[in-house]
Amino acid sequence: MNYFVRKTITLIITLFIVSLLVFLAFQVISDPAAAMLGTSATPEKIAELREQLGLNDPLAVRYGRWLASFVKGDFGTSYAYSMPVRGMVMEKLPLTVGVVLLSFLLMVALSFPLGILCGRHEGGVADHIITILGQVGMSIPAFLLGVGLTYLFGVFFHWFTPGAYAPLRNGFWPWLGCLIFPALAIAIPRTAMTVKMLRASVIDEMGKNYVVTSYSRGAGNAVVLRRHVLRNAIIPVITFIASSMAEIVANCILVEQVFALPGIGVLLLSSIGNRDFPVVQTLVVFLAVWVVVINFIADVLYQLVDPRIRLG
Repeated sequence: MNYFVRKTITLIITLFIVSLLVFLAFQVISDPAAAMLGTSATPEKIAELREQLGLNDPLAVRYGRWLASFVKGDFGTSYAYSMPVRGMVMEKLPLTVGVVLLSFLLMVALSFPLGILCGRHEGGVADHIITILGQVGMSIPAFLLGVGLTYLFGVFFHWFTPGAYAPLRNGFWPWLGCLIFPALAIAIPRTAMTVKMLRASVIDEMGKNYVVTSYSRGAGNAVVLRRHVLRNAIIPVITFIASSMAEIVANCILVEQVFALPGIGVLLLSSIGNRDFPVVQTLVVFLAVWVVVINFIADVLYQLVDPRIRLG
């Protein structure tokens, strides 16, 4: 069977299992009827509302109904605000997606040249300096780094106003400016790890026989590095970069609190505090789907870079 087809089937099965587990988990921890009625709940009212909502139907029927609604974009109604969950999520989503994508772009843009530089000039001054800075960067959690950036660039240098946020409707560049420092706080630790991995991979490839053979045939440094070393050195880094996307999303939830950004992280934590389970359930599914899809994309890219995987 074609590699891509196998991976696609695996993706579909995984998404189905994830949705089922999330649905079952929230069926156990919450009673929608009691949550919606709140303090006015009585056994009679709860029983009546459960019947109206179809909560007395078999579990398989309820799951099918929920999944069909979810796929159509109907995520239910918030218990706390009596608003459609879809509208609440869509309002916060652009901010969080912007921070995540900007963090990822910064990580790639910084780690690749630095990792290649360190690997190509092992033991040099630049290698030592970048390695030391990398060790420091890896040791600081993203949220703590966010606090430091807020104090240094917000309070001391006044490059931005801590706690201020310009919505996207006010203009793209003001909105992007609010995301730079949160994205840096998230990207720096992952960049340090990626640089370390890429450096080790480049050094390993530079010592192999095919590189020596290429040099003996008169190939220059740029040709050997571009056509041979990087093509093989980048393979183990791809999976690590893909796994970074999951951690970037997790760190984004915390960093949004530090910079007071009204994104998905704020919505998730406030919904947990309010026991607003339809919102929490929707966001958990979104996060789980994000991780699964990113890993699927990583597998496909991995195969494109190293066609030998097709034989696996």
